[in-house]
Amino acid sequence: MIAIRSRRGFTLIEMLVVIAIIGILSSLFLVGFQGYRNSANDAKKISDVHKAQLALEQAYNQNGTYVGASLPTGVDPAVQLLNVSASDYLLCAVLSGKNNAANNGVSGTCGSVACGSGASGAAFCLAASQGN
Repeated sequence: MIAIRSRRGFTLIEMLVVIAIIGILSSLFLVGFQGYRNSANDAKKISDVHKAQLALEQAYNQNGTYVGASLPTGVDPAVQLLNVSASDYLLCAVLSGKNNAANNGVSGTCGSVACGSGASGAAFCLAASQGN
């Protein structure tokens, strides 16, 4: 008489195939998700540049100068306040993607990246100048 054993559980090959499929799917998800994350980070930096611009304009209205004004708390560390004088300033943030970059007619550099989109990267820049 031949004994038939019932098969219980999965074989090693079946488990390896399932693990490989899960690995492939998760890597595809992470690659796609990274683009959304970069876009969200860029949107936050642009929002923080505008928030800093409002704070600087408020400081100018109170003091009549931009000198001594600082960035508000909670602003992304990537936002930089450059070239501050009594009547003008340059605000900028280096972005991960080039889609949101804009120089708004501003010439200057944010670190080593020129305002706007270029070969060296992308930066969102805002400048203000109170007419003399």
